[in-house]
Amino acid sequence: MSQFETFEQYLLFLNYETEWSKYTKEGYENTLEILEKLKSLNTNKNVIDYVEAWIIHEGLFLGLSKEKDEDIKKLEDLTNSVVQNRGNERDYSVRALVEFTYLSKDCSVAKSYIPKSIDNSNIRHNLITAGYIYHACGDYDKSIPYLHEALRSAPVDKGYVASSMLVADLYNLGKTEEIKEFFGDKINNENMMGMILWVYASIELENGNTEKAKELFQRGKNNGARAKWIFGMLRNKEAAAKLTKSLESLGSLD
Repeated sequence: MSQFETFEQYLLFLNYETEWSKYTKEGYENTLEILEKLKSLNTNKNVIDYVEAWIIHEGLFLGLSKEKDEDIKKLEDLTNSVVQNRGNERDYSVRALVEFTYLSKDCSVAKSYIPKSIDNSNIRHNLITAGYIYHACGDYDKSIPYLHEALRSAPVDKGYVASSMLVADLYNLGKTEEIKEFFGDKINNENMMGMILWVYASIELENGNTEKAKELFQRGKNNGARAKWIFGMLRNKEAAAKLTKSLESLGSLD
């Protein structure tokens, strides 16, 4: 709590993290209200800049930004500010993501921030960000340990964010048996992410379990899986083509 002068400020920050993690329009709008409350309480500028950066990123990601170019410029300024004026693990993490997603889009530049983003902590959010950047840059072997650590630090993976990237990394590397070992009975969870179910369906199909594959494929479709998400999940053209071809034998992907 060293960055907070009052418990109210700290509680608002925790509420912001909860609302931001929903990744919904409602959650996004709630974070904007929380940001204004934090400002009205004269909260530390570094906290304000950090929170605002993540909120802008979420607005851009969800397609809710009304001034995309202006928001990207704000992101550059805000993340530069927190890195220079505070420079803790959280600050380097958001800077890495912003660098990769909006600024240089250069893997080597984005990855240069990762060591300092996980220096002295196991903040789940930072670990997932590191895993995501390595995943998106094709460094699957480097991505996997960060995602495993994120899941160890917080086993309940809301939205299957870390789990889906881990599945993608393992699938891209051809380590399908590790995918089955990782999930076990959890694959039967009613809310299991659709794209994970589709990957699992392709594994069962490869193993000759056609009926099980069809069941998983339909469950995946019911849970939102669609052809347009395949490359977005895997970030690998060859793997995406392979998965698409496998799934097409089970039914329509749209």
